[in-house]
Amino acid sequence: MNKKHLLIGSVLIMAVVLMGTTAVSAADKDRAQRFGENLDPEKRAEIQEQRQGQREVRRAEREGNRVEMQTIVESGDYNTWKALHEEREANRFNILDVVNEDNFDRLIEMHNLKQDGDHEGAKVIAEELGFPENRGKMMQGKKGFRGMEK
Repeated sequence: MNKKHLLIGSVLIMAVVLMGTTAVSAADKDRAQRFGENLDPEKRAEIQEQRQGQREVRRAEREGNRVEMQTIVESGDYNTWKALHEEREANRFNILDVVNEDNFDRLIEMHNLKQDGDHEGAKVIAEELGFPENRGKMMQGKKGFRGMEK
């Protein structure tokens, strides 16, 4: 009886260790795929060049916006300052403009579809609700929906 318990315990411990090893291996593989560690060096260099170019474009846009705002503030022209802010705000997506109490259940449904991996179904609901077309990962680098551009 004692040997039987020892054998069952040993088998269970081995099974747990095997499952843990498999989970760690899968996590490492997923991480490598997300960060492009399993790409060939040429493809990785190409992606890094694209990202660097995108960063430079965003940096130039921010600098242009900063210079424009500084010029307006230095001129003391409130009407131009106000018009610029109204224009920028008009180009931003506000989730409250499309989701209300009547269609909130559709937002929940969209969220659940996305969580279940049905991205196409979630996209259909997003279009139905009037969300802007997704560019890349949703809200990547953004602070909530107010930062998403139309």
